[in-house]
Amino acid sequence: KSEEYFTRRDKNATIDVASALGLKAPLKLINRGSIANIYQHPFNPFQIIKVTGHKKDVQNLWKAQNLNSPNIVKVYGPPKQIGPTAYAIIADKIIGPSMPYDTNSFIYLIQGEGQGLEFAADDIYDDESKAEILKAYGRNTDEEKTKLSFLFRTLYQLEKIYRISLTDFDKNIIDSGENYVIVDMGF
Repeated sequence: KSEEYFTRRDKNATIDVASALGLKAPLKLINRGSIANIYQHPFNPFQIIKVTGHKKDVQNLWKAQNLNSPNIVKVYGPPKQIGPTAYAIIADKIIGPSMPYDTNSFIYLIQGEGQGLEFAADDIYDDESKAEILKAYGRNTDEEKTKLSFLFRTLYQLEKIYRISLTDFDKNIIDSGENYVIVDMGF
């Protein structure tokens, strides 16, 4: 079953995405995820077209737009089903590296000694064990703590308001320089 799930990306790559979205220009593949293909929008260099086999991802990204948060990639219009297991969205193109933290360190920055997401935004400023993790990454600065605090508030709102709990952080949170931006909400 997992093989079928993870082969969706390749199957979806055979779809004429441009035609399915009513675009009269060819699309250029610029990136690939586990189950998504990312194309450059043919008419806007600041936007991408994401085609994924994970319906929940695009539905969650669309719902999350209501938060109007700089920590969530901006999506233009609701998701569109363009194939049996293919869903497309148009979104802002986020430039930057993936968030630097490995999953265990990131979860510790959120939870600490068990405080949880509800308190993570405030705890990041005065928790010494979290400061040690930030030091290990060379990021124990007020600027970094503020970026993380805003991200943690957004994660908390996603969970509390929309029941969207993210567990797959690797490569799904991009450091745009100014903010950490969630670009995938699939799992």
